[in-house]
Amino acid sequence: MWAIIKKEFKSYFLSPIGYVVVGILLSVCSIFFYLTIVQTGSIDLSGLYYYTALYGLIIAGPILTMRMFAEERKNGTEQLILTAPISITKVVLGKLIAALGVIIITLLISFGYFVIVSFFAKVSIIPVLTSMFGFILVAIAAISVRNVSF
Repeated sequence: MWAIIKKEFKSYFLSPIGYVVVGILLSVCSIFFYLTIVQTGSIDLSGLYYYTALYGLIIAGPILTMRMFAEERKNGTEQLILTAPISITKVVLGKLIAALGVIIITLLISFGYFVIVSFFAKVSIIPVLTSMFGFILVAIAAISVRNVSF
């Protein structure tokens, strides 16, 4: 399973797909940071991750998952994966974890918004981490819906 995770994760960042997804999610996150935090003067970052999950994952989820198994068919490695001594469940989980890694990298970068807001006001980190955890759960759901089609 680790070989599949490593292969998929490398393929995301050796091609522009990983960078495009990170850019899209950070752009959506930046727009909603401006709309929910800067414009309203609020320090509640949970709305930021809610709206990013709502609108950003609609775009980023399909971009991450559209070539997961289609690329295997195109390269002719689908039969190798199906006959390998690894179960289909591990293959699907490996691809899911690799796609989730791209989302987690985006969340780590977006943690900078917490640093910016905490520079100007006292912000509790617990709601932010809870919102990030919820974002990860929604991302898993968005990725796995497309991932089941194998």
